[in-house]
Amino acid sequence: MAIGNLLEVKGLQISIGDANVLRGVDLAIRPREVLGLVGESGSGKSMTARAIARLLPRGARSEGTITLGDADVGTFEGSALRRYRGQVAMVFQDPRAHINPVRRVGDFMTEALRTNQGVQKAEAYDRAADMLSQVGLDTRNLSRYPHELSGGMLQRVMIASALLTRPRLLLADEPSTALDVTTQAEVMAILAELRNDFDMALLFITHDLELAAAVCDRTAVMYAGQVVEVRDSELLHTDPLHPYTAALAAARPDIGRTQPRLRAIPGRPLSGSEAPADACAFAPRCVHAASACGQMMPELVELDGGRSRCLRAAELRGTLGVTADA
Repeated sequence: MAIGNLLEVKGLQISIGDANVLRGVDLAIRPREVLGLVGESGSGKSMTARAIARLLPRGARSEGTITLGDADVGTFEGSALRRYRGQVAMVFQDPRAHINPVRRVGDFMTEALRTNQGVQKAEAYDRAADMLSQVGLDTRNLSRYPHELSGGMLQRVMIASALLTRPRLLLADEPSTALDVTTQAEVMAILAELRNDFDMALLFITHDLELAAAVCDRTAVMYAGQVVEVRDSELLHTDPLHPYTAALAAARPDIGRTQPRLRAIPGRPLSGSEAPADACAFAPRCVHAASACGQMMPELVELDGGRSRCLRAAELRGTLGVTADA
């Protein structure tokens, strides 16, 4: 593991049946860093987070390594795995799908404390009540059932529950997507504030490149089960390193520019299982593709402080920004 990284993912491959969902994912998350993970649906963002959390679906086959500190996460079993899940917690996109509807909120929130850490029930409830207050909810919600709370309230419950174990890394899988705009802003503000309070790192998964640029230190862009770019978030729009990132940024509406119609990325996105093993998966949709792009798999290479999986990355350097080709 490189010095200074909290967690590293190297060569992560996930297969379910005959489908290759992830095809060699490489990521590094630094202590207290907010790393964004963006890409179209099916690119492998959620599966990457689930692999880090050791929550893969039954029957999934995994290769590669995930390392926390000096420890290989893949070797954890029993009590070691339970301790790991206290250090790396996850907030899911749809809280109603992950909170047991027949159990009270307090029982859901305190389960990990009581079963994994041996905290007595009274103390666990006190800590849950305090955490609910920190996310802006009345402690009376501990005695309520999930159906009595709104979607925004349930997402705050999910965040509070994840933070109860004082994790070093929080995996947030599109935590605001299912919420209205006002509640989205509130949830994002809560995550930003508590990340600083708890001195933890955050992996933030989103479809929204602009949101990632606003809240993340660095952003990793995924396509067809691979990371194709890692870049400082503030440079994603103005100086991307991969044609796919540039195409995503150009496809977003911009109130500062007048356009007759939005730019669309031609073709359709590929899943990891559809992607070729010996060529660039984005080449059929890429306006910059050369003949070599369809004949060999590009590596993820260092470039100007970031990383890009493009055979023409150095050649196209500085020409891919939205402002450059507007």
